[in-house]
Amino acid sequence: ARRDDPAGGMPLRQLTRVRIQFAASDQRSAAVREFLKRCQAARESNPECVLEHRVRSDDAPPVVAVEYVNGFKDQFNCHKMNVEQIAQRIRDVANGMETTELLKQAGLDSAALDLKGFVRGKTDEADGKQ
Repeated sequence: ARRDDPAGGMPLRQLTRVRIQFAASDQRSAAVREFLKRCQAARESNPECVLEHRVRSDDAPPVVAVEYVNGFKDQFNCHKMNVEQIAQRIRDVANGMETTELLKQAGLDSAALDLKGFVRGKTDEADGKQ
């Protein structure tokens, strides 16, 4: 991200909805709060994207849930992630979608592509699974 980029390189392209949940006083929520600021700053990149946040009073870890224009959904706990890791996970899927679209336009079969394969460092822990 460029220093003069208030969105911190977080375009909302390919997204229809971003939901962010965190406890305001939880130190684990720092990256998610910064991510929320970046999403708010990036609204111009996709004014159609619905940005929702909920401040919780429980001790559950911070969560980001993203819905993409093709219906793909990704929800993950962010308590062990920094803001760059959160943004990169979303960019990876968006870039994969754009690649799939380019392959389709070129007449290549992209049906076998799995968007989850574009998510770097995807772990069961990041998904909230034990």
